[in-house]
Amino acid sequence: MRDNDFDTAVMVMCYHGNSSKGAAQYLLQQGFDKVYSVDGGFDAWHRHFPAEVARGTF
Repeated sequence: MRDNDFDTAVMVMCYHGNSSKGAAQYLLQQGFDKVYSVDGGFDAWHRHFPAEVARGTF
């Protein structure tokens, strides 16, 4: 992590959104300024954007 740009936004996503919350908190503790956990994870992303996920455009 020493070589990372801590000012760059980071999006963390897991399948349901539970594990990504912990991962996002860890990254914040490591000094990242802009960390976002996707609520509902990939499962919610797929429900909201099914056509885009199926085409691979997201």
